[in-house]
Amino acid sequence: AWFTWLDPRLNGLKVYASNYVYVPTDFNDTHPLLPAAFELEQNYPNPFNPTTEIRFSVVRQTRLTLAIYNLLGQKIRTLADGVYTSGEYRIAWDGTDAGGNRVASGAYFYRLSSDSFTQSRKMLLLK
Repeated sequence: AWFTWLDPRLNGLKVYASNYVYVPTDFNDTHPLLPAAFELEQNYPNPFNPTTEIRFSVVRQTRLTLAIYNLLGQKIRTLADGVYTSGEYRIAWDGTDAGGNRVASGAYFYRLSSDSFTQSRKMLLLK
């Protein structure tokens, strides 16, 4: 790009010009906008009372399910079930089951699963 300007303050009329070369590859992006892989992060806070936040990353558009299980492997609640696009997501769990009842103190598992990815983590609810 060329930039030109006039300066009438000096003796006579002076015209100045300069050029600037813009190279788009000069930008060093250390924080990519899209995740590089599927990831299920540890809930925060852990242990928690009364709510916790679960974060996960989706690398491409896919159908996925995020569910909470007790120590016996019984599904307590489904927090997410649908098609998600590439990006990072946060879902809060308030310590209730599918019927809206408060669950007991103890350890629980949460599992993120899709057609090509499954990961589980453990969390602790304290009352």
